Amino acid sequence: MSFDPRSPVVAAGVYGRAADEGVPARDAAGARARSWWTPGLWITLGALGVVHAVYAYGLRVNSDESQHLHVAWSLSQGLVGYRDVFDNHAPLFHLLYAPCVRWVGERADALVRMRLSILPLTAISLLATASIARSLLGEERMVWAMVLAALNPLWFVTSSEFRADGLWAAAWLCGMALLLARRSWSRGDFATGLAFGIALATSFKTTVLLAALAFAVAGTLIAMPSSQRHAFAARLRSAWPALCAGLVLPVLLVLAWVAQQRALDDFYADAVLHNVLPGLGAHGDRTANELLVPISFTLVVAAVATWARRAPSRIDGRTLLAFLWSVAYLLLIEGCWPLVTAQDFMPWSPVAIVASIAVLGVGFRGTERWPFHLLATLCAATEIFLVRRYYPWQPERVDRHRDVVAEVLALTAPGEPVLDLKGEALFRPRPVTQVYETITRERLRRELLADDAPERTIASHTYVAMPDEGRWPARTRAFLAAHFVPVGAVRVAGQLLRSSGTGEPIVLEIAVPGRYALVTPSGRAVEAKLDGVSYDGPRDLTRGRHELIVAGAPTDLAVLWAHAVELGFSPFHPANQGDR
Repeated sequence: MSFDPRSPVVAAGVYGRAADEGVPARDAAGARARSWWTPGLWITLGALGVVHAVYAYGLRVNSDESQHLHVAWSLSQGLVGYRDVFDNHAPLFHLLYAPCVRWVGERADALVRMRLSILPLTAISLLATASIARSLLGEERMVWAMVLAALNPLWFVTSSEFRADGLWAAAWLCGMALLLARRSWSRGDFATGLAFGIALATSFKTTVLLAALAFAVAGTLIAMPSSQRHAFAARLRSAWPALCAGLVLPVLLVLAWVAQQRALDDFYADAVLHNVLPGLGAHGDRTANELLVPISFTLVVAAVATWARRAPSRIDGRTLLAFLWSVAYLLLIEGCWPLVTAQDFMPWSPVAIVASIAVLGVGFRGTERWPFHLLATLCAATEIFLVRRYYPWQPERVDRHRDVVAEVLALTAPGEPVLDLKGEALFRPRPVTQVYETITRERLRRELLADDAPERTIASHTYVAMPDEGRWPARTRAFLAAHFVPVGAVRVAGQLLRSSGTGEPIVLEIAVPGRYALVTPSGRAVEAKLDGVSYDGPRDLTRGRHELIVAGAPTDLAVLWAHAVELGFSPFHPANQGDR
């Protein structure tokens, strides 16, 4: 007998229920629910979209956002990723968003606009979540599941940011929605693999997602009742070729683009070797964890199998698969992944929420309908409270980032470098190659990388740098403190001085050669001699020590990059900068 996944008999074996019965409440009551819940889905999605759009203007800026935007801008300028600009991520997200960045243009509020451009990906993720919930819970409960997933504080915040993880989560959730769909057929297997492949071409963390899926498939085969196991295994055998074909296609296309740009070696160095650092993070010695993960998962599978065999008529193979995948990913990411961040859970939490509701069986029967809605309402209210408590709407923090970019655009011309941590200047090249994120700082600490930012800053004639946020390497931080002066949201080349009023020479040291001017708190001209010559305006100074003699009463003054002075920037009045 040939295997036809569309057959009601086979569907019953694969999913654990008669195909016509499906998930609970899909009968006359389900038909009545569709008249309300389908429009309700779109209304709810629209409301969530408005909330995300509002938060785009008031959510604190994460440094990852600046890095992603800077790399996408670099590609939009014709530069080649990895070869011309450092990038320790997979390339697909930046390739897709480079045209959007070019369309937005070089403007101070570009990050907010790029956050808004992420909204379609957020909508796709939520629709995929609703599809998963529809398969596991039924149409009436899919809206609540989507709401609970969307308001989960960590997911809400990370999905509001401009980051590659938004595309990663959307692609993976689409793949899971296809995988867990009520009816499955061979032409859908390729689409499922394609979605997973897009996720892999967006983030290498997809390897953990796929490993968890392999764990979950094995666990489902063990846990599900024997009456359903044969059909499930047959379904896997039929799906395997198309899934693999879809999975590798996006990866091959992306690698072909990198190879065409002659950047394969740079890609390997930046995106692979840079991220592989033995002993990194909380799980530096992973021997114990590598044993605990399979042991813990085995115990979970054993418990689920015991439960499944006691009530085989109520077990859905898709629910088992989704739940065990959620458990496996959590164990792998927490037990083995070196650096765990909030965005690592973006493709996980929506599935975990839906699968947990399904396993717990909340609201599966009509008599439990209103208790389910009450409990869901309380959970959503709690999530809203947590979002407002820990991630308040603070537009002033976005304004500070806008001020940084506005000052950079005012102070520098296109092509002039700016020293920043991870690309905060957005639209200017960087004098250094590496970005100062966790892995780079650890490599610097171990002396696997040279802290050569001072030399690169001098050689590239970089006159603008980001403020001191405590994340600079020690040597670079000391260099910036000695040779750059805050003039507002950024620092420019220069030095703060103090005249004693006695006519004694002041020794100043110029690190970055260029044109400099003297500035006083009052803004008035100062009577002085610089290197023995009367000061009458901005002057070209070479690198090294210079002698300044100031006449008159004691006063504070500064030697500052002349271009900043001409634009009205001053270290003495940083809140009121000239022609910005």
